[in-house]
Amino acid sequence: VARVPHGGFSYEIFRFTPTQGSLTWDPASPTSSQVNVTVSTASIQTPVPGFSEELQGQRFLNAAQFPEATFVSNAFRQIDATHGQVDGNLTLKGVTKQITFDVELIGAGRGMRGGNVIGFHATTLINNADYNFPGFISGQTQIVIDAEFQKR
Repeated sequence: VARVPHGGFSYEIFRFTPTQGSLTWDPASPTSSQVNVTVSTASIQTPVPGFSEELQGQRFLNAAQFPEATFVSNAFRQIDATHGQVDGNLTLKGVTKQITFDVELIGAGRGMRGGNVIGFHATTLINNADYNFPGFISGQTQIVIDAEFQKR
């Protein structure tokens, strides 16, 4: 989910589906963990008819030239038993910047369909100017990732 400022008056919420990701997680050594997330920029969804297509266009996400946004972690820091931070590189519209997600462990254990499942909530802020968004999209966009990973 992306939470984008709208004219300085409110926020618009955009969803991207589907997303793909992988997590290498060692509960005995969380700092050695790794996460990779890929989102199709053409998958953006808004509740306003026609607006999703406009956001996919050259002026905003330019999905034809940059079909994916990716996050690749390079460091994990554990704060307490259920909170931490994940540093990594976000590549969006051909621009790569180091960002930090604040992460909360929601739960881990046996899933409803069997197998081990772990769920996280992660948030970060990016500067819109860093990713060459139009000037009227000023300030920062909040990125929210709510994800479950199943052990393979």
